[in-house]
Amino acid sequence: MTYLAMDCEYYRPKYVIVKHLKPQDKSYSLLQIARRLFEAEALALKKLGDLTDRIPTLYAYFEERGEFYLVQEFVEGQTLSQELSNSKKTTIETIQILREILVTLNFVHAENTIHRDLKPDNIIRRSSDSALVLIDFGAVKEVSKATLTMPNSRTLASIGFGTEGYMPSEQAMGYPKLASDIYAVGAIGIECLTGKEPHQLFDEESLEFKWRHLYKMSHPKLDPLISPLVMVLNKMLQQRHLDRYANAAEALAAIDAIEERSFQTLLQAKRSSLMLKKISFNRIDRSDLLKLIVLSCVILASSLFISQVTQNSDFKSIGEINLPK
Repeated sequence: MTYLAMDCEYYRPKYVIVKHLKPQDKSYSLLQIARRLFEAEALALKKLGDLTDRIPTLYAYFEERGEFYLVQEFVEGQTLSQELSNSKKTTIETIQILREILVTLNFVHAENTIHRDLKPDNIIRRSSDSALVLIDFGAVKEVSKATLTMPNSRTLASIGFGTEGYMPSEQAMGYPKLASDIYAVGAIGIECLTGKEPHQLFDEESLEFKWRHLYKMSHPKLDPLISPLVMVLNKMLQQRHLDRYANAAEALAAIDAIEERSFQTLLQAKRSSLMLKKISFNRIDRSDLLKLIVLSCVILASSLFISQVTQNSDFKSIGEINLPK
């Protein structure tokens, strides 16, 4: 359960989020497992919240009567899911969203932590600065799933937790990897471009997402960035985790390469435009200069001719006056 509460201990009371985690089985041995899992994940969240403001700050965590509570920063804004319900995203907008998610996810993966439940509902665009904030880490919510111990010492807390369409096969089987989060990021990417939720695009026969035809229909004039973006998304969405980007850092480098390519393309186009303008300007200058030279020559010749005629006329007139009869 999640509650919006008011913390009145501060000089200025503020809203906070309280997450209530209730283990399904409260037997002593399983409660011990849930307690260790809860404390480990709470400490990880505390550290991540201190590292970046794109993850809510964890104010407190505690246990009461065999149930667990987290008190976190309240992030005001709308979810990415709400944002996508209004309109699809362009290629540039999608790249920007993926990059922003991956920058934050890179902090998470650097601490060897897996989010496990990345989806638009768990990403908030903060009202104060429009930044994307990652919320609701799946590992913490798994505390309530700890119900029995498997032969290999794994618990049901590690099995099948996630959201359909955003969860890859290894995570569904209970073996989440850092690359499992990358799969979710790829699914978010195609949702941005198509406006369709991933489970609506998944083909059970080929075990692949079928989505590119929807993007082409919506964008008849394909931009030069869609091809490299499709390549990146395809790699993110590979069924085998070893075929995906291993972590957020690798995926971020791939997205940055697309942005660099975009910058170079725009820069080249700008240079070409300036070159054409320069050539045109030079041609106009030379043409005008030639006209000016010709006109100057004509004026000079005319002046010389007039001057010569005038001199000859004066000489003849003077001579006629002074000649004796």
